[in-house]
Amino acid sequence: MVTDIRRTTRAGAEKDQVRDQSLLADAPWHLSALKVIQAGNVCVAGDESVPDLKKYAAAAEAQAGKVEALWGDRIRFPGHVLFLTRKTANMRAWYETGKQAQNEGIMRPLKGVRQNGEVYTEQYAGSRVLVNLAGIEKWNDDPALVMRHELAHAVTARATVVTPGLSFLDTPRWAQEGFASWVENLEVPSRQDQQRAVVAQGVRAGRFTGLPPSSKTFYRDDLIQFNYSLSSTIFGFAERLKGRDAAIELYASAIRYVDVEGAPLAKAPAFDGICRRVLGMGNDAFLARWAGFVRKEA
Repeated sequence: MVTDIRRTTRAGAEKDQVRDQSLLADAPWHLSALKVIQAGNVCVAGDESVPDLKKYAAAAEAQAGKVEALWGDRIRFPGHVLFLTRKTANMRAWYETGKQAQNEGIMRPLKGVRQNGEVYTEQYAGSRVLVNLAGIEKWNDDPALVMRHELAHAVTARATVVTPGLSFLDTPRWAQEGFASWVENLEVPSRQDQQRAVVAQGVRAGRFTGLPPSSKTFYRDDLIQFNYSLSSTIFGFAERLKGRDAAIELYASAIRYVDVEGAPLAKAPAFDGICRRVLGMGNDAFLARWAGFVRKEA
């Protein structure tokens, strides 16, 4: 006789003897009634706090198309799913985002499962985007650009190396977040000016080391805004040097590798090879020219 059915959470996984985190019942459809609209190859799903879901579906479709056009024929998922809410409690509960629930948007890459139940860890099988409309409205931000940023993550996630979740090993945050920020603001000169001002202020404050930001401290409260803006200049500068597709290829190549504490990708032989192939110069030369560009802009 079944006497109780309850979902498995991250906190209860040990008690329930669930070792595979991909089997947690933390997806939005486990927790909320959702309205779903499909627009092209994009699905948007909103809870009852999003009665105006249709307009966001149109915006998501448009932004996905723009990001996919930039990404070209590189490997990607065939479609995208975005979950929208104005409820802080839902933003926190969906995928158990924790502190990230305060973010305007979150992208979660998902691992696949074979027919025999084995988790496939060699490549991400899909991605899910959460959009925090309450946060966007609080900061008077543009929801279309927030979706564009998260879709830059989602469209390119399949090309990203799968990391095991170890604290000392991660995909370079300067590549992931810098590229998404660069893509987000490509068509908005005023936001590009704002980012340049943030970088200039950080340089004057002595935060610039001449290297891309460390993955370990990327999201630190006192550095996060500077790190996002500084990282976006890497791709803006690469575009100046060799064109837009070179900037995109620099990112596509960098996300196949990881940062290791004490041995950042930017100083590794692998990145030197990427720079020589994509930009026609070694990593030391590229980083030196980029650092000069950053200091000159400041």
